[in-house]
Amino acid sequence: MTVVVADHTGALARTLTAAIRCRSADEALDLLRRHRGDRLLVHGDLPSEDGLALAGRAQALRVTVVLALADPDADRLAAALRTGVRVVVDVAAPAGLLVTAFEAAARGDLLVAPALRGALDLLLEGGGADPFGRLSVREREVLCHLAGGADQARVATRLGLARKTVRHHVASARRKLGVADEAAAVRIARRGGLRLGGPGRPPEKIRVRP
Repeated sequence: MTVVVADHTGALARTLTAAIRCRSADEALDLLRRHRGDRLLVHGDLPSEDGLALAGRAQALRVTVVLALADPDADRLAAALRTGVRVVVDVAAPAGLLVTAFEAAARGDLLVAPALRGALDLLLEGGGADPFGRLSVREREVLCHLAGGADQARVATRLGLARKTVRHHVASARRKLGVADEAAAVRIARRGGLRLGGPGRPPEKIRVRP
């Protein structure tokens, strides 16, 4: 595994001491190609070319990207999701969290650092993103029924599935949404407009590349 860190401040490079460091987008892309890098940690405020643009270009090279943002808001987080980035951390994230972040990004999970949860909540409440883009049709269906008030046993009966299968779909949906438990996944589903029979409208879709 070769990690390239694109950071004009030097803070991220100090966190990952074994990484290849650079200060610009062009240099980062050159390093990824020359060293066959498969991981990129990029500062969202990178000068000359915005870090979000670099993240999008790097993913075209099949590079796993983790984006670090300083003082983000909902609009900035939404812009990050539009590039296809699934993992966003705070620029002050410790090395241990960055390891977890890269693991999540490689799986295609949605993971937002605790310091950014407020921005994600605002984004979901405002209907500005579709956090469900990585879920399978069946995972969306199960989560939709749960958000409508059914428990797992009732979902299994409605869909003609074994309870074990429903548990599997719930666990997979939780992992992809980057939450710790079913209750958190249900909250995201309701905020995101996935609730069956509810008054809320579905959110505007944001295309997220796998």
